[in-house]
Amino acid sequence: MWLKILIFIPLAILSNTIFPLPFEPVLLAFVMYQTRPSTLIFVLFGTICAAIGSWIDVRLSQVFRQNTTIPSKTALHAFYLSTFLCAFFPVPFSFIRIALLKMRPPALPYILIVAIGRLARYWMIAQLSASLL
Repeated sequence: MWLKILIFIPLAILSNTIFPLPFEPVLLAFVMYQTRPSTLIFVLFGTICAAIGSWIDVRLSQVFRQNTTIPSKTALHAFYLSTFLCAFFPVPFSFIRIALLKMRPPALPYILIVAIGRLARYWMIAQLSASLL
């Protein structure tokens, strides 16, 4: 199983960044025939890789940032809510990456919100895939 995780991690990081590879097929390919504890390990590693991918997004947005003004707290709260919803639901995360170019969110809250949304999503996908077998 650890060899599979070593293959899984780079794919998970790559698919959780701007690279146009969706993560869900990667997750499903690795958890399809796993036991519940193994599935949890892949979900947790996928969540950590999503956090790493969101950190990469923040760093890239700092390089390409168009706006240097600090957004209001209301705008940040709306951005964080949108981030969580896009991380949890199957909608394109590109909207959030584009918004990162305008917003200046602190990195840690952004990364945590993405990780929490993705953890719930990945766990739900893994459990639904197990019920299909």
